[in-house]
Amino acid sequence: MNSSLWRTRLRAGRRPAWDTERLILETERKALLRLGALAGSAPIQELFDAMAEELGRIVDIETGATFQDMAGVSRFDPDGLMTLVAKWGRRPDWPSPLGSRWSLDGDSANARVFRTGRPARLEGNIPVTGSISRRLDSINAMSSVAVPIFVDNRLWGSATVVSDRPRRLPANTESRLSGFAALASTAISSAQRREEVQRLSDEHAAMRRVATMVARQAPPDRICQTVTEELAALLGVEDVRIFRYDPGGAATVVGSWGKPAGGSTHESPILIGERLWGVLTVTSSQPGPVPDRVQQTISDCIDLIATAVHNTDAEEKLRASRKRIVTATDHARRRFERDLHDGAQQRLVALALELRDTDVLQGQALAETAGEVDSILTDLRGLTRGLHPAVLSQSGLSAAVRSLVRHCPVPVTLTLPGSWAGVDDLVEIACYYVVAEALTNVAKHARASVVELELAVEDPDVRVTVSDDGVGGADAVAGTGLLGIADRVEALGGSLAVVSPRGEGTRLVARVPSARRSTGSGVRPDRARGSE
Repeated sequence: MNSSLWRTRLRAGRRPAWDTERLILETERKALLRLGALAGSAPIQELFDAMAEELGRIVDIETGATFQDMAGVSRFDPDGLMTLVAKWGRRPDWPSPLGSRWSLDGDSANARVFRTGRPARLEGNIPVTGSISRRLDSINAMSSVAVPIFVDNRLWGSATVVSDRPRRLPANTESRLSGFAALASTAISSAQRREEVQRLSDEHAAMRRVATMVARQAPPDRICQTVTEELAALLGVEDVRIFRYDPGGAATVVGSWGKPAGGSTHESPILIGERLWGVLTVTSSQPGPVPDRVQQTISDCIDLIATAVHNTDAEEKLRASRKRIVTATDHARRRFERDLHDGAQQRLVALALELRDTDVLQGQALAETAGEVDSILTDLRGLTRGLHPAVLSQSGLSAAVRSLVRHCPVPVTLTLPGSWAGVDDLVEIACYYVVAEALTNVAKHARASVVELELAVEDPDVRVTVSDDGVGGADAVAGTGLLGIADRVEALGGSLAVVSPRGEGTRLVARVPSARRSTGSGVRPDRARGSE
């Protein structure tokens, strides 16, 4: 181009073609660099917003002038609607709030992209044949260009520019938008992978937290509540609830997060074996079915709930069975003790009296026979005390424990509560045998110089604490005596803890639910020495 023609074009407000092309290329290069910097690590929404702004800055290919039009980035959803994810423009009424959803009915650039997967342009008097074209008509749009955005070879959405200027959008608008769309495709794919990795990490962390609660035997109701909170956070839904089916057809909410809202609801049954235990519901304002990945997460949570409920049921059945065994054993002991006392023991007493009154045996022979009978009676009384101590039935737990303390060869410091009101008979028997076995272990194995024994009623438990200064090293697993204590205590829903480091003595703490009603009396415990 000669200098006179160049000056003529400049006077007319038009740049030389080579200068305009250079300006366009430089502008696009800077824009792509800015977007490329965001595509690497910035949140995807920030990239969408920046992309919409760059799309709206149009360079006239004839004059090189830059002017602003309206632009947007939209996502095509599985239900056939389009969601606006970013917008930019000089008009405040363009186009609608972010997140608004549009039907792809009728004819529009976006509808054509959705149907064909290719760039589309509408110019002049755009026909009003659908929701999008009606919106464009309301702002007097004269030109509309949209290009597809593909992510992993799937049509994801579109990038759109709309102008209300009489002049048509430049001929290079499609190619320019396609360059931005290609960058968006890479960024969206990368962001989706990052989100997927983060989602999997969050799911694993949530499942680990719930599984830990199940392993620690947390109550099922507490686990159900945690599951609703974890699912709501993972899935981003409005409402999660867990219902337990009760006898009679009623349903009880055992876990909930959010508030009941309209939308699609997914229901998942909770089965314990073949029994329908309850149902888990997830409600979302988003239409359509629950995605497969979400169903897998829900299924994992249901499996954990079923495991927790099954474990609790099994534990309750085991505890009830052990309690029945202990109760039956105690009843058998009492019956045996009563039969001995009322039967053989009474007959031997009568025989001893008859022998002393008889004339058949005299002198030394009579004395030896009577002594043998007395010895048999002593053995029988000892046997009956081992089966069920008479002092416990006759005088109560405090007297029975004092009797054990008096017969212990190691000095014992004893602390007792002022009252046993409200404590079940089975609990008293369990406490008696805990003390008896513990003191026997001290006498046989501990080589202790002193024992501290405390019984306390602490709602809702009765606590038995036995401490000695002996050699330690007691094994709650290997020792049959301690195992017997544990079985008896746990059968009543209690617990046994033994701390016995070698060379540092032994501390045994047993807790048994007392079924005691709170009295608030604050009774002070009395104290007694083992030498009493």
